[in-house]
Amino acid sequence: MSNIVFHSAKVLAVNDGEVQVLIERGSACSACHNRGACSVLDNKELIYNVLTKCSHNFTIGEQVRVGISVNMGLKAVLFAYVIPLFVLLFVFFLVRLLGTSELIQILVTIACVGLYYFILSRFKAVFDRKFTFTLEKLQTLDY
Repeated sequence: MSNIVFHSAKVLAVNDGEVQVLIERGSACSACHNRGACSVLDNKELIYNVLTKCSHNFTIGEQVRVGISVNMGLKAVLFAYVIPLFVLLFVFFLVRLLGTSELIQILVTIACVGLYYFILSRFKAVFDRKFTFTLEKLQTLDY
């Protein structure tokens, strides 16, 4: 079983050290074994900036494969969904124990989850370095 999940993509732009790719949801997604855990199903088109030292090897319009390891995907789910859920539940029950009104409980809980996502967004550069994608050229068949 492969440790990397790949998706077909098209190169939109090539910069020094970075390749911008467009991933379109294809008909193969419905038969894919990873469809339940894959964020590609959420949108029809996704644009990613892939950091690579070999950006000069890619051309605009070229078809490529973009991959991310399963472990990185699970870490992304942890930071995006699991930790905020625990923050929400912890803060809600903590504020509830203090005996405040329901409106205050809800507002404080939403504010804390919003603060979590704000702090997460401030560390975007760190996550961009940690969550790396692989980029591969599609092999063309010569007949």
